[in-house]
Amino acid sequence: MNKTVLTNAIFAGLFFTTASAIAQPQPPTVIAECPKGHQATFVDVTASVSTSPGCPLLNDKSLRKLVDKHFYGTAFAYPLVSGTCLSGRDLVGTVGGEDVTGTTESAQRLFPEAKAVNPDNGGLFLVGLSLDEFQMPDMPFASGAAATVVSLQGESIDLQLVLSDRFTVNLATGVDTEDFEVVGANGASVTGRLQGQAYVAAAPGQPLADVEFRVSGPICIK
Repeated sequence: MNKTVLTNAIFAGLFFTTASAIAQPQPPTVIAECPKGHQATFVDVTASVSTSPGCPLLNDKSLRKLVDKHFYGTAFAYPLVSGTCLSGRDLVGTVGGEDVTGTTESAQRLFPEAKAVNPDNGGLFLVGLSLDEFQMPDMPFASGAAATVVSLQGESIDLQLVLSDRFTVNLATGVDTEDFEVVGANGASVTGRLQGQAYVAAAPGQPLADVEFRVSGPICIK
């Protein structure tokens, strides 16, 4: 086979492979195994969350050490924008089937996508319309970012999870959906992602009072 024929055959093969992939959608890639030495553990907790008058995540010395360690280069809205920190109390649930109690502390981050789309708000919220399956405007939404530390205690558990949080509020229904990436921990080696959900009646930027958040999902712990 000469060089031209070989090249054409390679291009034809690549085209066929790409076309097949487009014509036959494949399932998403899911990382379902823990790193070596880690054990898969399921977290399921709820907490009553309210806006903090101050910002414990950034003002408490021990919590601030975790923030400084895992969020280098991050810009937080506090204290420039008041009402951007949340505290969670009455946290109860399970970690790996073991009962736990605890607290949460969060601070909203500024993020570049929001500033690029909505320069006037300085990067606090990304606001717009989502699209339904027919690509028609469906609902208004507001999306933001935060850093969160969840402190958990149980019979054999004394753990702090450091989470990078992205959240989106459906302004038509008030449903707040959150994606938490574990970026660090105190008390164990932890990796993984958690999901959160709550019903938020207040508009973005307005204070929250005793909103029940449920956070759950798999983590890998060592």
